[in-house]
Amino acid sequence: MNQSLIEGTEPDVKQLAQRLRALADKIELNDPAAFGGAFIILPPPNGGDVIETLILDGQQDAAQFYILLNGRITKAIEGLDSSRTQQAFRR
Repeated sequence: MNQSLIEGTEPDVKQLAQRLRALADKIELNDPAAFGGAFIILPPPNGGDVIETLILDGQQDAAQFYILLNGRITKAIEGLDSSRTQQAFRR
């Protein structure tokens, strides 16, 4: 069974689905020739911020997409690591 369901911290599924639909709406509003990719990362409850990005790139460069994705993830992880370090020093 899903651990979040056991602990009673189930995320608001409707809110998560709404975020996905909002990104889909943004994708539909733009010219398909300019679509360079999109991602939305929904961490577990209390696990950090949602990372949401729509990339408009006329060249549709896959490498640029993955570089941006990797950079956003790296930044989020660094923020979590610094938070953990600060908590460890408070003990």
